[in-house]
Amino acid sequence: MADVVIDTGRPHQIRIHAALAGQPVLGDRRYGGELGRAWPRLALHASTLSLDHPARPGRRTRVEMSYPCLGAARFDQPT
Repeated sequence: MADVVIDTGRPHQIRIHAALAGQPVLGDRRYGGELGRAWPRLALHASTLSLDHPARPGRRTRVEMSYPCLGAARFDQPT
């Protein structure tokens, strides 16, 4: 689990940086190598989203949600 703050919102930003740091996102078939094939879907989820409200100029909206359960399985990085 990692806390990440996105400043630019560029596509694939988290996935690329995690892979370059040697910690690819579980289920990332594009950048995750062998670990990317260890889970059936991309295990990348936001717990908090904060954005400009589309119908109220000048107001921010913040949405918080819980993390999804990935199950009890343990995942080790392939060697």
